[in-house]
Amino acid sequence: MPSQQANKAVRVKVKGLFNSFKPRQDIRYHRTMEIPPRTTILGLAGAALGLSTEEIYVRWKNNDCLDSLVDAGVIQNGYGGKVTDYWTIVKFAGSKRPFPAIQVREQLFKAGYYIYLRPRESSMISLIETAFNDPNYPLSLGRDDELIRVEEATVVDLEKAHSPFTISNSMIPINVVESLDKESRARLLSSFAIYDLPRSFTIKKRGERWETDRRKYVYLSYPARVDSDNVEAYRDSTSDRCFVFL
Repeated sequence: MPSQQANKAVRVKVKGLFNSFKPRQDIRYHRTMEIPPRTTILGLAGAALGLSTEEIYVRWKNNDCLDSLVDAGVIQNGYGGKVTDYWTIVKFAGSKRPFPAIQVREQLFKAGYYIYLRPRESSMISLIETAFNDPNYPLSLGRDDELIRVEEATVVDLEKAHSPFTISNSMIPINVVESLDKESRARLLSSFAIYDLPRSFTIKKRGERWETDRRKYVYLSYPARVDSDNVEAYRDSTSDRCFVFL
């Protein structure tokens, strides 16, 4: 791609009250990631567009699905803190009678995000922008009741970022870590968590979702400098924010 070639994307600025993104390995204590994974962003876009789960992951336009037609990226725009919520659930264990159990869930308080959706067909730009300004269904990030408010949905140009550049408040694939400068890498390796996340789902006959295309990611909560042009990162032309598509 030429260095100055711009990519059209829809930037959606959202804000929630309580939101959570549970790592798949958590069972009794549900931590939350700071960033929604790609599948959550696709679900959000699907709700705005009025799509079914099958149209998101199996077939929608011209036998393609939303999953194959859109690149998704996200940058966190701050949050007020984390809260811990206690839920009583009913568990079933074999032939035993159902019994109550306590489940602990973390939630982000007043989290904001810049979500970037880059369609691979130019005709979809206005469709996605219109959908987020007038969504078909209520929009949530996390569980169904964790609603968000769209503060702005607009079309922006994305420019390929060239080293050196910084990424912060964003999720990156774990292979990008080796392209960070030594100071950023040492700081990250001292405290980072690896998230093993699916990029998509396969939908079975009964509607069950099966995870596919699993990849490992880490979250950057501070500005980290990238010293390599091998990283395909993009810069929002209206700001200095850089990110990697998930």
